[in-house]
Amino acid sequence: MFVYLTFEGALLSQYASDSSAQWTNVMAFRRLMGLLMIPSAMVLSIGIAGASRVYRRLLFNEGVFLREDFIIGIKKNWGGCLGKAFLSSLICYALYASMTFFGPDAISYYLFLYILVGVLFLLIITANMYFAFLNDLYSDPFIKKIGVSYVLSFKDPVSFFLVASLTSVPLVILFYIDGLSFLVTAIILVVFTIFYPFMGLSIGGLVSSASSAKVADEAINKKYFPDFYRKGLFNGDSLR
Repeated sequence: MFVYLTFEGALLSQYASDSSAQWTNVMAFRRLMGLLMIPSAMVLSIGIAGASRVYRRLLFNEGVFLREDFIIGIKKNWGGCLGKAFLSSLICYALYASMTFFGPDAISYYLFLYILVGVLFLLIITANMYFAFLNDLYSDPFIKKIGVSYVLSFKDPVSFFLVASLTSVPLVILFYIDGLSFLVTAIILVVFTIFYPFMGLSIGGLVSSASSAKVADEAINKKYFPDFYRKGLFNGDSLR
């Protein structure tokens, strides 16, 4: 993301005097650099594989040994998280790349696609949150967990929007930055790189795990796995 947006800022500055060249070159550049989201998401998914176990044990009051549980989580969950990240990033790239084939005269359609892709992006991020929780707790087949993760995304649409926004809206905003100079873009990205891992990934990851656990507890555990129902922080008062 950092490399992509930094070079895009430089590219926009270079072609600022020629709107035709700017549009053509920036769109081609976006298609090429957008491919970075695929390996980036797959690398991130390894960390999510470990963190999902840490968050789940924390929510279930099972006791957490941060380093040990993180490593165990990676060993246990890496395959599912890596596969889901690859599929999700591939879909996101296809959606994003589809916007780069419209010319500047189709700006109204371009705006509509921005909104549509943004909503779909939030849905995919939310389903990934549910999948990370399901992948650590249940031993169902990979495809089934993917399907359940999307079904659960619509169980609590308010939480879906808030949690997905907390975690991913900064990424969406940064991905759509246009027309800033190289220096301004670099400053924004440095600030983002310093604060987002704590605010967006750490806190957002814990909140998304709590939301996923709450919805899954009522939708799955209550009926199929009563031993897990109301376990840990969910025993007694509902987690809000």
